[in-house]
Amino acid sequence: LGPPTVLDLGDLGHPLAADALARWEAMALTVLAADLVGTMQIALTAAVEYAKERVQYDVKIATFQALQHLCAESLVLVEGSRSVTWYAAWGIDRLTPADALLAARTAKAYASESAMTVCETCIQVHGGVAITWEYMPNVYLRRAMLDRKTLGDEDVQLAAIADTRLTARA
Repeated sequence: LGPPTVLDLGDLGHPLAADALARWEAMALTVLAADLVGTMQIALTAAVEYAKERVQYDVKIATFQALQHLCAESLVLVEGSRSVTWYAAWGIDRLTPADALLAARTAKAYASESAMTVCETCIQVHGGVAITWEYMPNVYLRRAMLDRKTLGDEDVQLAAIADTRLTARA
C-alpha cells in the first residue's frame, strides 16, 4: 500500500476546486456512514445483550426464533454497511474524486437505510422499555435519524448516483 498520503484540498483560503470539493464531500459522507455503522453496532449489541437477560414465559427471549432471525438480519446489515463504508474510506484518497464520491454516496445510502432497520429492531427486541430513558435504544434511533438526514438521506444519495451514472452514459 505504501505510506499514507495527505489529502490535498488546495488553498483553503479560496473556494475549493471541483476535484477537492468532490473529495471533501466524499470524506464527509463517509464519516457519516462510519458513524451510522457504529450506531448500528452498539444498537445490535444492546439488543443481543438484553435478549440474553430478559425472561418471558419462564425462558430467556434470546431463545425465541423470531428474535434470533431479527438479530441475524441486523448483523447482515451491519456487516454490509461496514464493508461498503471501508471501501468508501479507502477510496477517498485512492480513487478518482468522482469514483470516491460515488463510493461515499453508496456507503451513505446503504448505511442510512440499514441503520433505521437495525435501530428499529433494537427497539422491538427491548419492547416497551426501549422508549424509556433507562434504556438506550431510543437514543440510538435518534442518532441514526440525524445521521441519515445530514447531507441527504438514501433517497438523495441514490438520486445523485443515478444522475451521475446516467450523465456519464449520455
